[in-house]
Amino acid sequence: MYEAFYGLSERPFNLTPDPRYLFLSEKHKEAFAHLMFGIRNRTGFVMVTGEIGTGKTTICRSLLNQLDADTEVAFIFNPYLSPEELLRKINEDFGIESRAGSIKDLVDELNGYLLDRAAHGKNCVLVIDESQDLKPGVLEQIRLLSNLETESQKLLQIVLIGQPELARNLQLDELRQLNQRITARYHLKPLNREETIQYIAYRLHVAGGRKKVQFTKGALRAIYRLSGGTPRVINAICDRALLIGYTREAREISASVVRRAAREIRGETIRSKGAWLAAARRFLPNPAWVGTTAAILVLIAVFVPVWRWLQASPVPEPIKQASATVQEGKPLVADRIAAETKTLPAPAEAAPMTVPVPVAPAEAPPPPQPAESPEAASMPVEALKKINPAQSRGKAVSAIMRAWNMAVVGDQPRDDSDVSITGFARANGLSCEMLAPSVEELIAIGLPALAQIETGNGMAWIGLMRADGGLLHITTDADAAVVTKDALASVFANKAAVYWRDPDPAARVLKRDMEGPDVERLQEALRALGRLPEAAKGRYDDRTARAVAKLQAEAGLMIDGMAGKQVRMILSSLLPDSPTPSLDEKKASVKREARKPRNSESAVAAPESVAQITPQPAVQAPETTPLPAQENVQVPSETTMAEPPAPVAASPVAAENLEPPPRDDRLGPPKGDIPREVTPPVTASPPLVPRNPVEGEAPKSESQS
Repeated sequence: MYEAFYGLSERPFNLTPDPRYLFLSEKHKEAFAHLMFGIRNRTGFVMVTGEIGTGKTTICRSLLNQLDADTEVAFIFNPYLSPEELLRKINEDFGIESRAGSIKDLVDELNGYLLDRAAHGKNCVLVIDESQDLKPGVLEQIRLLSNLETESQKLLQIVLIGQPELARNLQLDELRQLNQRITARYHLKPLNREETIQYIAYRLHVAGGRKKVQFTKGALRAIYRLSGGTPRVINAICDRALLIGYTREAREISASVVRRAAREIRGETIRSKGAWLAAARRFLPNPAWVGTTAAILVLIAVFVPVWRWLQASPVPEPIKQASATVQEGKPLVADRIAAETKTLPAPAEAAPMTVPVPVAPAEAPPPPQPAESPEAASMPVEALKKINPAQSRGKAVSAIMRAWNMAVVGDQPRDDSDVSITGFARANGLSCEMLAPSVEELIAIGLPALAQIETGNGMAWIGLMRADGGLLHITTDADAAVVTKDALASVFANKAAVYWRDPDPAARVLKRDMEGPDVERLQEALRALGRLPEAAKGRYDDRTARAVAKLQAEAGLMIDGMAGKQVRMILSSLLPDSPTPSLDEKKASVKREARKPRNSESAVAAPESVAQITPQPAVQAPETTPLPAQENVQVPSETTMAEPPAPVAASPVAAENLEPPPRDDRLGPPKGDIPREVTPPVTASPPLVPRNPVEGEAPKSESQS
């Protein structure tokens, strides 16, 4: 979609191995020469190895295009074959009509064909790509094919192309004979910095570049540093960088755009500044654990000396005498209080006495514990890797359905496959989009989603239900848990399934220059989000396409500037008045329609939240006759006979181990008690499918059940 903006005839950085875009660096020229030498001189075996994405397959396809008419080629690109399947595939590619039923018959048919081709001056070549995945038994069968020869030449030339693991496999004892027969070897290395710059310029030139796009020097350095000179990674970063530049209307690609592109395709954070700090953090412990440990050590350092001092300090002599007196039955404290109360003026009217109720001494409050940070309380990565995939999948889809306020119809997904996950969504009336976002992009979508993680038991689906700053609320194979973004990113497989309700499943895909009311509705939604300041109303113009492309880039979708199902999904999540669940708890949840009463005039409207429920008045205690000469009259409880006059505060008594008086229960319930919610009766019939309550819904009272 950015070709016209940059003056290109086609996308210059496609990931397909197009021979027209083959850039032959010095390394590639050497590898190409080794292949041509082995084929033309009929040496038997040729091996080319290289890291992932270094251009092995591209060189192979370019080689096939340059072979003359006297060369016949059988190309094997699927190495996961048995020896018999490999022979059948070779005969099929050479055009042999096979009727053989065994390996011997297949080899005889191939030998007869090769002898006939050699008699006509033809050269037969077998090329096997991804050879590092060939099993030892298949490699041994390939070695036996090299025995098909005449007295002067080999009848079949074999080219093995694979990753460095192929060379290690050939070091096995059972393959040493095959290893000795390889006469030409070459290892393809990544590009250096100068070759990387030439590679980018060459592909732009082949795509018809007219100097309308320019990569800055900093951008080129960033591309080489982030890709390591691997052509496939260079293509991915440059293609995404051009898309981002298009959404920003920038014809100059800067280093910041390149870093953003690398972050989007890799799903990880790449920082150009503070790299030393990021490296140091790998060797430093978690700050939350450090803070918690330091707080515990401080508490130990403070309380241990105090406790030892209390144990070692002698008891004062007056206190010893008081303790002895109490043991002999002489209540010194009670006598002193009684003596002081005799001096007080008598009340105007005698008040009934109160029978004291013995109260057990209150226990000392526990020492304060250090507050645990949310990061320290989060689920560790090791626990995520122990999740059971089958149980986790069931918990996740059930939580997603509860978030949408829908009951599960039928069985849960049979397995973790895409077909099973999407089929479950369709069976329950929802749409499903399978995406490959990063953790940040998945959060930006804003909808509860299924996220696939790597565990010790294989891949597992978990439910991402809420995002709270740097913490994420997820479902596991047991209870709900909280993890940090970094912890989830370390095991996230960059695969997610987003369930959502499509308001218009039959809607068309909106493209550039289209008109109509659906385009106008799209523009109104973009303007409501502040993403489209002005545009041709009802016409899908360039500004609308750029706004849609920017929305796709933020959510990790394929950037094409067209508004289809996935764009409708993002808009339904971002619009504040859209009835969808959200990862942000501040957005209203989906309301349940099945609970509306049929007789709305007579039914009492149910409150939408706890804050709207009027607190019920507390049960009043029986009234008592006010006592004269007393300002504060307390309500008698069941254990009191009458209320005494309020005593005058006496001077404090110096005694040890005296506990403060307990709180008087006659003061009624504490003010902090939460009133019981009262839910009005529902006259509507219950739904056919039972539903579990969602978050925020008031539970039923006992009178309704």
